[in-house]
Amino acid sequence: MIKRISPFLRAAIAVTVVLAACTGSKRAASPAPPPSPVPARAAELVTDGLCRLQSHGKPDEEGARIFFGEVHDTLHAIAAEVQERDRATVARLLEAKAAVEGPLGGAVDEPAFADKVDELQRRTAQALGVLGLPASGCDA
Repeated sequence: MIKRISPFLRAAIAVTVVLAACTGSKRAASPAPPPSPVPARAAELVTDGLCRLQSHGKPDEEGARIFFGEVHDTLHAIAAEVQERDRATVARLLEAKAAVEGPLGGAVDEPAFADKVDELQRRTAQALGVLGLPASGCDA
């Protein structure tokens, strides 16, 4: 013998099925990770700028133009992104940046400037490595 389902039970089942279907259909896929604020092209440009600064070799007006025009802002963007992952690397990067930035535009030719730029290149490469971005060396 077949029993009839009460209208209340039928309504409850229908609501349950509809809610389950709606919940399942509205489930969003996992969002893609946000793009890196420092694209690979910016990494290449900052590396090239540091190479030009190294080649120029002097903390004069042209050195300041290269640094502030091609390198400075991208170094800050790199530091901001790396800070969440590796604070020690960011600290070393910013220290090296400050060591190069200090003598720029000055009238005195600082003999250790090339060493400071070398250190900044190394620290930039380390920071880019934390981000998984390439850091090419300077061509000799």
